[in-house]
Parts: sequence; structure tokens; C-alpha cells
Amino acid sequence: MGRQPLESLAVIDRDALEAKARELEEAVFEAKDSIRTTAMKRTLGIAAAVIAAFIAGRKRGRGKGARIEIHRL
Repeated sequence: MGRQPLESLAVIDRDALEAKARELEEAVFEAKDSIRTTAMKRTLGIAAAVIAAFIAGRKRGRGKGARIEIHRL
């Protein structure tokens, strides 16, 4: 369980490092786009539900307004 000799260690060159960095960058962008799309769908769904509730509430409340009786003396 000693140290490995230097000859057996892999050498990482610049091209391999850049390729791995590009791969990680692409994965991050894909994840970000996926999260953004999901968040946009949720936001639009919530907005639609709020608007629908507002419109339904206005229709139900129209006929039940305050009624005032005026009597002339």
C-alpha cells in the first residue's frame, strides 16, 4: 500500500482538460435550460389559475351587490 511510481500515473494534457471543461459546461447549460423551462411553465400555470379565479369571483359577485331602497316622504 505504498505510493505509485510516477511512471504509472496518467498524464493529462491540455486538450483532454479543455474537452472535459466543454462537456461540463454543456451539462450545466442543459440543466439550466431545463430548470428555466420548468419554472416558466409553473409560473404561467399559476398566473392562469389566479386570472381564472379572479374572473370567476367577479361573475359570482355581480348580482349580489348592495341594494338600496329609496322612499319619498
